[in-house]
Amino acid sequence: MAEKRSWKARQVGEPEPGYFLIRLVRQGPQVPARITHRDGIWQAIINGEPQREGADPAMAQGVFRIWHGGEAITEAQYLRAMHQARQPSALPPREPIDLTRRPPIF
Repeated sequence: MAEKRSWKARQVGEPEPGYFLIRLVRQGPQVPARITHRDGIWQAIINGEPQREGADPAMAQGVFRIWHGGEAITEAQYLRAMHQARQPSALPPREPIDLTRRPPIF
């Protein structure tokens, strides 16, 4: 069963907490990312790695990168993506996908 999404348009200068998929390099695989805002502190978590936090979202490392370039997803999709990212067969997140070097699928 497909998950229903109801997303509103993003305000570019006003990030909001949520779950996303982003690419760390051009043509690389999408990795899970998250923006949190607790007790006035913003933080980004990219591919399971917490980034430097800050009281201003512009100073919290990765928040605007996720907000501007991320694809919003649900929490369930985020958890699935985190599980897949931890598998030994996961693609390297900081390398572009080169289909000529991948084994054939059949």
